[in-house]
Amino acid sequence: MKAPFRDRTHAGQVLASLLSDYSGVRGLIVLALPRGGVPVGFEVAQALHAPLDVFLVRKLGLPGQEELAMGAIASGGVQVLNPEVVEGLGISMSTVEAVASRERLVLEKRERLYRDERPMLDLRGRTAILVDDGLATGSSMRAAVAALRRREPAKIVVAVPVAAPAVCDDLRSEAVEVICAFTPEPFHAVGLWYQDFSEISDEEIRTLLGRAASREDHMTKCKDVMTKELTCCEPDDSVAKAAQAMKAQDVGSIPIVESLQSKKLVGVITDRDLAIKIVAEGRDPKSTKLKDVMTRDVVTCGPDDDVEKALDAMARHQIRRIPVVDSDRRVIGIIAQADIATRLHEEEKTGEVVEEISRPRAA
Repeated sequence: MKAPFRDRTHAGQVLASLLSDYSGVRGLIVLALPRGGVPVGFEVAQALHAPLDVFLVRKLGLPGQEELAMGAIASGGVQVLNPEVVEGLGISMSTVEAVASRERLVLEKRERLYRDERPMLDLRGRTAILVDDGLATGSSMRAAVAALRRREPAKIVVAVPVAAPAVCDDLRSEAVEVICAFTPEPFHAVGLWYQDFSEISDEEIRTLLGRAASREDHMTKCKDVMTKELTCCEPDDSVAKAAQAMKAQDVGSIPIVESLQSKKLVGVITDRDLAIKIVAEGRDPKSTKLKDVMTRDVVTCGPDDDVEKALDAMARHQIRRIPVVDSDRRVIGIIAQADIATRLHEEEKTGEVVEEISRPRAA
């Protein structure tokens, strides 16, 4: 049987296609486990328009029996112990700390080498996709998941091109979402499923992380193209008031906020809502309140998100305007197709978005 992946780059592209639902998710970050996970993670991060970082894990092996893990340390000063081993074998904390101190030096050296003095990104409240080139036993990934939980992300997704089926099941049992492109049985080894499984050098890792960071530094963000002056309505306002605002602004949607003072987004009213929920149902727009007909599940973007995310979200959800909200969900602006097309000259990309938006919705 021919190996399904040409190399790690190809594997990352295949994996990214399975993660497309995460494109546009606010606060998304891709964390790659060095070394093999970095070229895979680079492709995933590029496809999802997400920042890329490394997440280093060092196993704390029992002296004399290094294959037996007492726990692990990870990026960000996280330490996780395995109580079954530490307490079960009566291992002293001084022994644990001696091993941890040694491994911490190695981890910190590699972080300095890979990140080139760039600080680790804040993970609190974010959706983190942990990527590696494959899982045989899953021990490193389990340690990474345990350590990552200490950094308080909102959600953890494990994503790999290939893995042993039992390992995926074990990770799912720990309340982790697992995305795997290929789960062969019998598995044997990760490298068998790659045509080229060459070792990844430290310099290659530095180059890929540098390219990812450069893209982040130079990308156009939503706050750079959004319209800051916008009209909002409140839930108790009438549909007629929103319709008049749409006409005055020549737009097809109006954000609905908790109050005009707080600007906290609670919904949106669109011209489609007016047609289906008001006109088609014969309701009176003057007496019907927005809270009774507004769309509550609103697609949004953050001020520091790449505009590519906004474009992709427009195409995927067939919408023409996206509210920009801060971390407290306060509306601070809005992005329309015209903003991107006129300010960035993204005619080709915007044309593709218009084509997707114009497709008939599934019944």
